[in-house]
Amino acid sequence: NAVNWKHILVAGSCRGVAAYLFVDSGSAVSIVSTSFVKGLGVESGIRPCGMTLKSFSQDTIQIRGELELQVIVAGSKFVHSFVVTDLLDTEFLIGDDFLRSNRVTLDYNKCRLVLHNGDDVP
Repeated sequence: NAVNWKHILVAGSCRGVAAYLFVDSGSAVSIVSTSFVKGLGVESGIRPCGMTLKSFSQDTIQIRGELELQVIVAGSKFVHSFVVTDLLDTEFLIGDDFLRSNRVTLDYNKCRLVLHNGDDVP
């Protein structure tokens, strides 16, 4: 039996710039792309980080550091520390750390996020 995987990709913004946030509950950490950070002009805010990341295939992912950013999704503001890396096809990857710390849950049947205030985000 083939499995039909659905991805949750939500629209949001960061510092007034539109961004897509790919939700991956299997990722322990949340990530922002280096190119998006450069586009915001906030590279100077990247802090060193002693973390090592591995992909699902166990390849080591080179990281640039960590950066605290505010993202807005469906009018709700979230401040979170993101790992900065070149290895992203989208602006943000929202991992389990973000979901837990911001009390965001996933509705897998509807492919939606459910925010702490009960709002659904398609």
